[in-house]
Amino acid sequence: MSDTHEHDHGHTHEHNHDHGHTHTHEHDHDRAPGGPVASKDTALLRYMLGHNRSHAQEMRDIGRSLADAGFGGVSELVESAVLHFERGNEQLREALERLDDGAAPEGKG
Repeated sequence: MSDTHEHDHGHTHEHNHDHGHTHTHEHDHDRAPGGPVASKDTALLRYMLGHNRSHAQEMRDIGRSLADAGFGGVSELVESAVLHFERGNEQLREALERLDDGAAPEGKG
């Protein structure tokens, strides 16, 4: 299964995941502050944050399904992993917010 979404710009990045499908997307490398490297990174971070949020929900659903099937201890481990995953997503969101607010490279300028 392939999940493709496009934006009107540059080129395509393809990400493969071991859950059996590929995500293809494009990024704008000219709009984010900080020049081409920062805008490339910003676009990829933005995509990954949304992608990770989707996976966090999928993992949470798996945990609930495991709990319903009587695997309470395993379900608790999955839920704990989801909480760590979401903390990482929050840090990615903060990084994006700083880039969107025009953060300058440290030690430069």
